[in-house]
Amino acid sequence: MGNWYRLPKSEGIFLSAIIIYAVIFFLPWSYDVMIMNITLQAWGAYGLHILAPVIAIYLIMQNKETKVTADRKQSLDT
Repeated sequence: MGNWYRLPKSEGIFLSAIIIYAVIFFLPWSYDVMIMNITLQAWGAYGLHILAPVIAIYLIMQNKETKVTADRKQSLDT
C-alpha cells in the first residue's frame, strides 16, 4: 500500500526538527533549569511557539512556486 500524499523533503525535515526540539526541551531534566527565573521548559515552549509558524510560512512561500493545474479528465498534476 503506497502513500496517498507525498511529503516534500523540506517539510519532512521540518517535522523531524519539531519532534527533536520537543524531545530536547520537554524532557524532565528541563523542569529544574532556570534562566531569568523561568524554567527551560517554558523557554522551549515559547521558542517553539514563535519559530514553528515562522519556518512553516517560509516553507509554504518557497513551495508556492510549484504550479498545480486541474483538468477535467485528470486529477491534480504537480
